[in-house]
Amino acid sequence: MLFAIALFGAAVSFLPGCGENVFEPRENLPPETGLALTGDTLATTIYKVELKWWGSDADGEVSGFDYRWVVPAGADAYDLDTAWTYTAFVRKSFVLPVPDSLSSYRFEVRSRDNEGLVDPSPAAQVYPFFNNRPTVQIRFREILPDSAWPVIGLGWDATDPEGDTTIARHLIWVKGREAAPIEYAGPIDSVLLLPADIDTFGNVRFYLQTIDEAFAASDPDSFDIFLYQVKGSLLLVDDFAPAPTPRVDPDAFYRGGLNGRLGPDAYTILDLALTPFDSNLRFAGFLTAFDRVIWYTGTRQRSTLTDPARFDQMALADSGLGRHLERGGGLFLESLNGVGTFSGLGADFYRDYFGFDTLYVNETSATTNFEFLPAVPPVPRPCEVPFLAVEGSALPDLFLQCPIQYVGIDSPVDTTEGFLAERLYRVPAGTFKEQPGDFYPAVRYELPDGGGRSILCTFPLSLYYGDPGNNDEAFSAFLDWLGGP
Repeated sequence: MLFAIALFGAAVSFLPGCGENVFEPRENLPPETGLALTGDTLATTIYKVELKWWGSDADGEVSGFDYRWVVPAGADAYDLDTAWTYTAFVRKSFVLPVPDSLSSYRFEVRSRDNEGLVDPSPAAQVYPFFNNRPTVQIRFREILPDSAWPVIGLGWDATDPEGDTTIARHLIWVKGREAAPIEYAGPIDSVLLLPADIDTFGNVRFYLQTIDEAFAASDPDSFDIFLYQVKGSLLLVDDFAPAPTPRVDPDAFYRGGLNGRLGPDAYTILDLALTPFDSNLRFAGFLTAFDRVIWYTGTRQRSTLTDPARFDQMALADSGLGRHLERGGGLFLESLNGVGTFSGLGADFYRDYFGFDTLYVNETSATTNFEFLPAVPPVPRPCEVPFLAVEGSALPDLFLQCPIQYVGIDSPVDTTEGFLAERLYRVPAGTFKEQPGDFYPAVRYELPDGGGRSILCTFPLSLYYGDPGNNDEAFSAFLDWLGGP
């Protein structure tokens, strides 16, 4: 009996005490990872590849993977994921950078278990890749101009042996500015280079290069051109074709006024007789370089559709001038036929951008053109024909220099509800022979919603004056109202 009790006590002494574990916990084992495409001598493949991998965990679950690419020492990583990147997927497609014909990269992937432990020995493989370089050629090289303003339309044909959808981008730069090219997306095959893109002048060489999605670059194509210089932010458009005379010289009037105000190198002169534009797109692009546009035609005018003094350049500029005003620019137009029946600018333009929707109509010709002689006989002194400044306009009175035939007065009717512009000058009824009523040959208008300002003069300002230099004073006041220096 005593032996049995002693044996029971010995057995009890081996039982675990209260609060003690029966088994020691086992340490979490890391997961393992494998790659589907491995080997000592893998065949070189195209730079696009889909890789697959898997993971296993003996004591838990695989929650995801980390992968990365390792580039050779000294090589450019481009846009490769060289840092560990998490994914929950077991496959992924990659586009590898192969700027030359061949490149090799090491791929590593490791599993991650549900407790965050990663495989300490990632699966890894070095893969060799190949790529063919794209090609590019400038299109219609034979019609590129030898000289031009810095607005250039350029098209090209680009191809890639791996398929044209693999073209990623195109680069355009000026010689000496290789580090700052203009970049365009791969599907684009034509562009309009603007003054802000070019920002240079003189003899210039442009380069064009195509880059594919694997960063292989084509041989550059190039062309040479002479670019006229853009000066300052004001554009003076010389649309006066006839040869100037001592009495009629609007070129000297406007250039002299701007030289005194800004200096001769602070504005750009566009002489349409020498450097006309061939498309509305190029003209509109050119206007983006300027805050203010001063456009004059002097005594040029048209009274019939067959007149040689055509305003084709003004017609080309119609949409570009409208956008110029919409983005807050200023426009001063001095033209006998700037608007109206035979003008370059249409009715939509003078309604939207000059602030009136109706013009006087000559009942004899059924047009908006009028031709009047002064009511007083021509004498060798200024005709007493005052243009009365509208109240509050702070402009000087102007007088017509005689003898002259005042041609093509295009003046808005003053009774229409669509007349939103401010009247600047008035020609009283009876000033000219057979004049039907008051004329308002100068108006100004401020576009709504933050738009720009416009001034229209339907008379040749250079032929009018009061006191000596009075028309210069009026021109200066116009520039003040448009804004800028």
